Amino acid sequence: MKRIKDNLFFCGIDVGTGGVRSLIADESGKIYSRAFVNFPSDFNLTPEPYWFEQEPSVWWATTRVCLRELLSGFKSQGYDPSQIDAISIDGTSGTVVFLDKNYHALRNAIMYKDIRSQEQSQRINEVAFDFTEKLGYLIQPSFAISKVLWVKENEAEVYRNTMYILHQADYISAKLTGKYGVSDHSNALKMAFDLVSYSWPGFIEKELGLDLQKFPIILRPGDLIAPASLEIRREFGFKSETMVAAGMTDASASAIASGAVEPGDWNSTLGTTLTIKGVTRNLIKDDKGRVYSHLHPQGYWMPGGSSSSGGEALSVHFVNRDLAEIDRQCSRLNGSSVVMYPLLNRGERFPFNNVNAEGFVIGEPKDELDYYLGHLEGIAFLEKLSYEVLSELGAEIGDTVHVTGGGSKSSLWNQLRADVLGRKVMKPNEEETCMGSAIIAASKTYFKNVIEAAKSMVSVGSEYQPREEAGGNYEEKYNLLIDEFKRRGYI
Repeated sequence: MKRIKDNLFFCGIDVGTGGVRSLIADESGKIYSRAFVNFPSDFNLTPEPYWFEQEPSVWWATTRVCLRELLSGFKSQGYDPSQIDAISIDGTSGTVVFLDKNYHALRNAIMYKDIRSQEQSQRINEVAFDFTEKLGYLIQPSFAISKVLWVKENEAEVYRNTMYILHQADYISAKLTGKYGVSDHSNALKMAFDLVSYSWPGFIEKELGLDLQKFPIILRPGDLIAPASLEIRREFGFKSETMVAAGMTDASASAIASGAVEPGDWNSTLGTTLTIKGVTRNLIKDDKGRVYSHLHPQGYWMPGGSSSSGGEALSVHFVNRDLAEIDRQCSRLNGSSVVMYPLLNRGERFPFNNVNAEGFVIGEPKDELDYYLGHLEGIAFLEKLSYEVLSELGAEIGDTVHVTGGGSKSSLWNQLRADVLGRKVMKPNEEETCMGSAIIAASKTYFKNVIEAAKSMVSVGSEYQPREEAGGNYEEKYNLLIDEFKRRGYI
């Protein structure tokens, strides 16, 4: 086996909705192995409308398979699992697990997008007014705290027998260490952890009647939870000093992977939807409920919001098409002839909050290419409005936007976004969310902090400079879109 005297390796694990992704990187960000294993096709359960559940034991079984594949690739290059210094895990935000005293799940996990607890979230906001004013956001039905109250009120036996209430990432960390009842402040935000006073607020017990003894101990992302357990070391070959570090939510880890880690840095993740997250020195509050702020591992704030719009419109309107070829053909065009808001379903969350919002097209597309380009422009305009809203709320927006997600694979779209935003767009070489977790794993083991780790481990893949003449061409169309939003009462 190869031994590199000064090099250590860091493992990041991303537990998502559809499967588990993982990679191993060194302190320079070089990738040595990666693996992805899907969950079973019939894994997602919807026992009632708007209910979404998964079985936690399948998360762990899939993670074990993924780790075996990952380490097999690592060893095939002549390295050994004992060279891995630290591991960190990210997971979906707001997903909650109920475990008994023997660490067994008492019911299926209630997933991040489950909104069964609408009544509970309304009552929480009524009794937690001072808390929500302090933190600058409202408790939503998708938040973990709303789901915990729902279980207490609707599944009393499950709640009574619960010893540990954890999040998705916490559950996998516990399986690796044998240490249960620990979470990080990124995941704990939606459990109503007070990120300002860094404590559990009193209303959880006094007003909601929830037992804080069931709630996890909170660490900062990157803080060391425990070494891998003896059982795990024997199974995978880790050393006794291989540590598991507290992780983050998947969106926060994605922002770290993009390189957006210092005040003024912002990440736009363009996938099914458009999600924006950045770093500010001060807490950003939004009484309209569009934005909420995570706490940065170094004490800064990470405000952001997620649109209901994004690349999903392309997957629906251009299903089974070669989008790279359409990009190539569109590159000869000088903009589209339409102004679009490509929202597929009713309701928008960000950059404005309107449950009745609907998509629209101003003008008549000339052809398929014109219609396609209108989609790209429409999302870029939403991105521009998002940053304007954040700026109005007091956020510092730097001159570079770090882009990730499926949409960032399009050079045409990246250049168009740079032109519309009037800012440089930077795409990292490695944008997998699990890379963010690898950076977190390294942040307090090899490096001093997450900023130092990201500066070393994130490298630039491509850059797109805004073209002044192109940006001017978009200004009139952007103003037409804003005027239509105002006419419809969306903003």
